[in-house]
Amino acid sequence: MQITESAAQRLRSSVLDEINEEGKCYRIAMSEEGADLVIDEHREDDIAFEYEGTLVLVLDVIAAEAVGDMILDYDDEKSELLFCKEEDYESIEEIDTSEGEED
Repeated sequence: MQITESAAQRLRSSVLDEINEEGKCYRIAMSEEGADLVIDEHREDDIAFEYEGTLVLVLDVIAAEAVGDMILDYDDEKSELLFCKEEDYESIEEIDTSEGEED
């Protein structure tokens, strides 16, 4: 999975302004309906996405397998996060990721 800079910026501002709780971030969790975005904490063996020094998103191996090579993007016009296929993008700016590391 990849995440665009615009999605990372939106997640970071939401983590800092809306969640505003030490150690909390967003998690991609799988449900019967698909992928859900929930507030949670980083766990051992999670794949973690940080942006500008803030942990913004985590997902476990099951969620990572489910989303596969999808790209998480943010649509400014609709004010929503969405998954897209890689071929829909000309270029993706990668952000820092770490697997299984706690900050």
